[in-house]
Amino acid sequence: MIRHCWKFWKISLRAKGYLVTARRDATDIQQIFDHVEPELVITDYRLNGPSGEDVCRCTREKFAGLPIILVSGWPRTPEIVKPELFNIFIPKPFDLWNFLACVRELIQLNSLRRPAV
Repeated sequence: MIRHCWKFWKISLRAKGYLVTARRDATDIQQIFDHVEPELVITDYRLNGPSGEDVCRCTREKFAGLPIILVSGWPRTPEIVKPELFNIFIPKPFDLWNFLACVRELIQLNSLRRPAV
């Protein structure tokens, strides 16, 4: 998870039992993906350095079917970012319970698609 409200998101997700890797920006996204295999990526659209759209693109290249939540306070974001780059767009400010429900839903759907080990 990357950007603005990351501390709040991180605390909320950890309180629900999720393991969270969080960064303030996406400058090292390639290196993170070399060491972490996420179940979900959450990113803000506006970042210092690479944008949230860049994070979505990088995620799709590395983990084709991985779910992505794109968050933004800029209302035109879903109009300019290709819809195939993210699964859910959440406008800021957002309801925490809705956010957590989206996270739970995408992780459950992703786990159903993964092959059993």
